Amino acid sequence: MFQLLQSIQMLGSNSSGLLPRQQSVAAACSLSKFLVGESTYLDSSSSGYLNASKENWSQTCWLEARCIVRPTTATYVAVLLKVISFMNTPFAIRGRGHNPNSGFGSIDSTGILIDLSLLVQTDVSADQKSIKVGAGNEWMDVYKALDSLGLSAVGTKEPVPGIVGSILGGGSPFFPSMYGFICDNVKGFQDQVVLSNSKVVYANANTNADLFKALKGGGPNYGIITQVELYTVPLHDVWYGFNVYNSSQNAALLQALVKYQELSASDPKAGVVFTLVGSTTVVGFLYAAHAAKPSVFGSFYDIPVATSLVTPTNGTVQQLSTLVGELSVPGTANRHIFGISIKVDAGLYQDISLNYAKIATNVSSTASLILSYQPLTAAAVTASKNGQNSLGVQPQAQNWLAGVMSWQSDTDTASSQDNANKLYSQIQSLARSQNLLLPFEFQNDAAFTQKPLQGIGQPLLQSLQTVSKKYDPSQTFQNLQNSGFLLSKK
Repeated sequence: MFQLLQSIQMLGSNSSGLLPRQQSVAAACSLSKFLVGESTYLDSSSSGYLNASKENWSQTCWLEARCIVRPTTATYVAVLLKVISFMNTPFAIRGRGHNPNSGFGSIDSTGILIDLSLLVQTDVSADQKSIKVGAGNEWMDVYKALDSLGLSAVGTKEPVPGIVGSILGGGSPFFPSMYGFICDNVKGFQDQVVLSNSKVVYANANTNADLFKALKGGGPNYGIITQVELYTVPLHDVWYGFNVYNSSQNAALLQALVKYQELSASDPKAGVVFTLVGSTTVVGFLYAAHAAKPSVFGSFYDIPVATSLVTPTNGTVQQLSTLVGELSVPGTANRHIFGISIKVDAGLYQDISLNYAKIATNVSSTASLILSYQPLTAAAVTASKNGQNSLGVQPQAQNWLAGVMSWQSDTDTASSQDNANKLYSQIQSLARSQNLLLPFEFQNDAAFTQKPLQGIGQPLLQSLQTVSKKYDPSQTFQNLQNSGFLLSKK
């Protein structure tokens, strides 16, 4: 294996123009199969190929790559990148495939899909202060590994998103006011970042610190992460409950949300899930300790409840994430998302909900549109060690709105995407007209038509471009990578 890699390196890293694109892709697949072995290689002649092409959360990402390669080590990833660079072959990287943007974590027959799903190791350190996690894991794998130790990690609310995608986009956890964003809780990438020249490097706060910062919220622009070392946190016991309200209560609920945002500024243990779902609104109350009836949610307690979806209870982070997964957008569907951030204002919140209601009533009977309000305190940005990640979030109270349109039939694709884009545009116009629009757009929620890297600020953007050119001088990730929010497409 090592001798073969050396041979490829001797040939150089760019053979652009030597072969027509389709022949180049076919040759790259054949070479990849030879180098990594048949057991981790799939193409259209393989029995598991179609299923592997449909592992992404959204059908909009169900593309049929020329071949799918599932490396089992960082060394194999390095071999694949050398082949890709030498053959000038388009490629995509898939961890868990949760991002629903068309073409993200997927590629058609013009390229190779590098599927990291076999990198599923978890290894808790001897002092239990960190855990090494393979890029093929989902967050529930981490929660399970730590639950019996009375620990957890700062990860996504839902159980199924992948580790690496969350970190590259920043990541929104249950309790950001306590620990910051998901990316802020990475200890390092220990000999597990594969660069475009096939070198495998270490990145943490002391070694390749500029790369370390860029990987935390700066998108898939610098290398392929195959393993992450996360800090563990002593958060295990939580309190939670979920209510369903009629949309007729939305004005009161949104006033209560504003009051909650005021109170939660001094109570970092509080968290809320607030989602408009058609003619109903689902509100989840979360608290990072076993509790009875936390006063921080007091503004909601007198609002009439249509249904108690989950009676307030004490549990664990693992149990809470499992529950959120059960309550989340289910099943197989096409999906379109968008994200936008706004300042705290009850009037704007209500205007947005009214616009949502008008659009939601007009979607197809086989489609659904939901809109989540994700309150964020200034303390959350402070807790994120602002300046140590690449998000560019301003330290002020705000709300990250996230829309998800889901539909079953391909005949509804155009209308569904139009409705989602219409709501996004209306929210943007409303917020801008009231001077309440913020430039930040959360990558993990953003649509492929958005340009979230434009919202991080010019100095930070220039810094990321410098890091990209330093660690990827051939700009392989900009020119050959199929998906993600790339600096070249900012």
